[in-house]
Amino acid sequence: MKTTTSRARRPAALALLLYVALLNVSSPAMTGAVAAAQTPRAVATTNLTVSYELGMSRPTTHLFEVTMTIANVTAPQLDVQFPVWIPGAYRVVDAARNVQEFRAGTTAGQTLPAAKTQTNTWRVETSGNSALRVSYKVYADALSVAGIHLDDTHGYFNGTLLFPYVVGAKDRPITLTINKPRGWKTISTGLESVAGRPDTFTAPDYDTFADCPTEIGTQNVLRFDHQNVPYEIAIWGSHNYDLTRFQKEVEAMVRSQIEMMGAAPFKRYVFIFHMSPNGGGGLEHLNSTTIGLRKYGGATDQGWDSFRGVTSHEFFHLWNVKRFRPEALGPFDYTRQVPTTDLYVSEGMTSYYGDLHIRRAGLWTPARFYTALASEVQTLQGLPGRRILTVEESSVNTWFSNDNSRNSSFSYYNKGQLIGMLLDLEMRQRTGNARTLDDVFRHLNDNYALPKAGWPVGGFRKAVETIAGSDFGEFFTRYVSGTEELPYERALGYAGLKLERKDAATRDHGITFAGDGPMRPGALVNRDPSLLTVSGVDADGPANNVLAPGDMLLAINGERATQATLPLQLERFKEGERVPLTIFRGDRLLEVSMTMTGRRAATYEITEDPKATAEQKALRESWLTGKKAESSKQ
Repeated sequence: MKTTTSRARRPAALALLLYVALLNVSSPAMTGAVAAAQTPRAVATTNLTVSYELGMSRPTTHLFEVTMTIANVTAPQLDVQFPVWIPGAYRVVDAARNVQEFRAGTTAGQTLPAAKTQTNTWRVETSGNSALRVSYKVYADALSVAGIHLDDTHGYFNGTLLFPYVVGAKDRPITLTINKPRGWKTISTGLESVAGRPDTFTAPDYDTFADCPTEIGTQNVLRFDHQNVPYEIAIWGSHNYDLTRFQKEVEAMVRSQIEMMGAAPFKRYVFIFHMSPNGGGGLEHLNSTTIGLRKYGGATDQGWDSFRGVTSHEFFHLWNVKRFRPEALGPFDYTRQVPTTDLYVSEGMTSYYGDLHIRRAGLWTPARFYTALASEVQTLQGLPGRRILTVEESSVNTWFSNDNSRNSSFSYYNKGQLIGMLLDLEMRQRTGNARTLDDVFRHLNDNYALPKAGWPVGGFRKAVETIAGSDFGEFFTRYVSGTEELPYERALGYAGLKLERKDAATRDHGITFAGDGPMRPGALVNRDPSLLTVSGVDADGPANNVLAPGDMLLAINGERATQATLPLQLERFKEGERVPLTIFRGDRLLEVSMTMTGRRAATYEITEDPKATAEQKALRESWLTGKKAESSKQ
């Protein structure tokens, strides 16, 4: 997500205070000094129990009201701590930032001392009491799959953003009671209900509890069963999707994935869909997912493809990440960033199988699937960062944003998806179509699924080689740990497919707008009705070494430049012509110029080779359908 950088000037004193505050929050040296005396303390938890009560008495204030009861306490102090990240959303969110009115006391109403010892931790003095009650409110106005939201239409939460844990007691069982506002009749969650206690749920430990997002309100609910396992589709918000078709397509994707991976690893599964004007994204959970969709997407093929893509992706996470994963991703450490080099497998290959199962479910034609793959090729080949960053480095770097990401990075989702395709086709070719990437993922499920530990560093390559029966060292060295161009043509040729690159001449003016679609060479400009502020410049565009992030573009060839006039002003200049620009760079008014350059804009197309052999066609058919074919190699 890109945001507009504020250029407002602030008093020096305020800037100094903000600088000092940031040091106190984020400086390793200073946080270490504080933590030395106030490190969170684990407690004896043999019989300790934790329960939460959730209220929302005034939804329009966006405030959830939480009461946390801790019983069988024996320690003189308890540390109550909020996670700093949500599993699956690999970024620091600092859940505690929206907590207010934190209070501690006994169940009899006596107030107990409670002090914030770290940005996400409160220490409660128990004063010899064995039963404690903590209360607080959480502001919830972030409608996103990785957020919490409360208004007069619904309540939605991710547990890590709403409920803290007792340090040292994440393994203890938990109960949750939800007090719904009048008229809100439905609760959709992956948590198990407690028999005889309405709107009360339970989990065996904090990890399970926090990994079950919950939707509360008047949402529409669809239900179906597959192999005697119940599925629930909860839909919040108005929309124009045909729900009969919607449910059938969800069922088709579920059937296809279960057919590949085997029995469902859960007793019940919940899809939560949020329909909003700008909805998007998805987040996987243990036996559920939350997905954001544009509410009017049901009227377009693009809207339906978006629904299919994110739904298939998130459901495949049931296995890839939620059951088997790199060892770094579990058990969860909620207190810090958890880097791994293998997100290209956990996310990128989930995208690969997400799209492949749309095809295998019959929701895409082969041609539509080829178009999706070609689009991924086009995306990666258009990014200069692919030449300097490995996909393993991209995986690690997800925890921070590179200020020059436009020129130095790419998405491990994108390249991981393409590596998944290449590995799959390469394995099929080497083994006469007898062994596939499908087999690798079943192997990972058999050997690393919970409660077993995740695969170690190098474990994914080992799994590939074990299943394929051959060495893939060169492949991983060149394309996973290295930056060599991916061998698309060779791999696609195994399936009787051709990749065609088409170049078209284009006069690139070197400036693009944030939010205008796919990344194009040039300078990225924040769109504002009255200001044009550069936020990024492509290394291979004509604006490189002329404009810089932070420059404010005022005029072109002596005429004022605005959001509306900029494209037309630049269209006047031909290739090779000098373009005079007037800019502010900080406080300096400058006259600079760039030269319009000619470029070749590449597009890619994947098609079936009419000269494909019977062996190539058989491999392709097995790949696209998931059906095993007879080996052609003895």
